[in-house]
Amino acid sequence: MNKKRIIIAVVSVCSFAVIGAAGAIGFYIGQQSGSMAAVETVFLQAQKAPSIAIPGFDNLTIKEGQADQEVKLYNPEQNKCYFVLSIYLQDGKEIFHSSKLAPGEELNKIKLAQPLKAGTYKGAKLRYSCYAFEDLQPLNGADINFTLEVKP
Repeated sequence: MNKKRIIIAVVSVCSFAVIGAAGAIGFYIGQQSGSMAAVETVFLQAQKAPSIAIPGFDNLTIKEGQADQEVKLYNPEQNKCYFVLSIYLQDGKEIFHSSKLAPGEELNKIKLAQPLKAGTYKGAKLRYSCYAFEDLQPLNGADINFTLEVKP
């Protein structure tokens, strides 16, 4: 009889442990699926959010000793924001800064802050600063590294 009580006690304890473990696992899975739903919602919202197209290039060639330069810099038509473009040399010195460019607008001529000597300026940077139409609040932007070639 003592043996039966021990077996019943062990089975009861094991049953409670299994039921408790099942409850804990169910709770954990419920929490995970809730988190996955939240992640999925954020992902879908991010897909619907407008993205900003940033043109990139490897090098830009300009003429030595001239402040006025012919280039082609632009804000792609599909963008829903203004661009302000800045060009920096590797040492961080800004040599050009544009006014606002609306989507579809392009710059064919720019005026450098100073004429440059002939040479290859590696590590130059074109900074795209992006601003909302409504309130000109800053949006995401980008820095594009390129090689600036200054030809005689």
